[in-house]
Amino acid sequence: MRRISVALLCGSLGIATAQVAHWRIGDDAPKFTIHEIDGRLQTLKTLENEGNFFLYFGKRGDPVDDAMRPYINRMVTTYVPGRAKWYAVTDIKPEAARAWNAEAQLPYHVLLDQGGVVRRLFQVDNAPTIIEVGVDGKILNYWMGFSGDGLKKLNREVARINRMKVKNMDFTRTPSVTQFGQPW
Repeated sequence: MRRISVALLCGSLGIATAQVAHWRIGDDAPKFTIHEIDGRLQTLKTLENEGNFFLYFGKRGDPVDDAMRPYINRMVTTYVPGRAKWYAVTDIKPEAARAWNAEAQLPYHVLLDQGGVVRRLFQVDNAPTIIEVGVDGKILNYWMGFSGDGLKKLNREVARINRMKVKNMDFTRTPSVTQFGQPW
């Protein structure tokens, strides 16, 4: 098991901050309760009962997350029908989340994290961050920030989880150095 300790470069501010998560790969994911934009209640248990899932902590309006989102959207739709479910976790108001979902035609469920409770449980300080959780409720993997290398690794994992051949995706226009969005 590896402990997560990552130095972040916060967007265009150029301020280095340290982020240390107190969980490890293989640890139990924090228990949470959250609503989808349609009002349906979801918990860690209900999500893990459906299979492995990815939580995509994004921040609408953040330039780094906005640049990465089309790659994630393409990856999600490329592996359909897939075994793993995807959930965007956002702290925007329900009306704004519904409008965003309709406008962007997001290929995943949108979870409303009013007040950032779930984000704080997972100790996510910057967008974009993706956390993979297994059917047993354990943290399987994570991706912090936006880079071509990170997306390539995520693409391989998504293919593996979905029991599919890795699909060739174009990541040539992605950053070679990991970029991080603004802190919450």
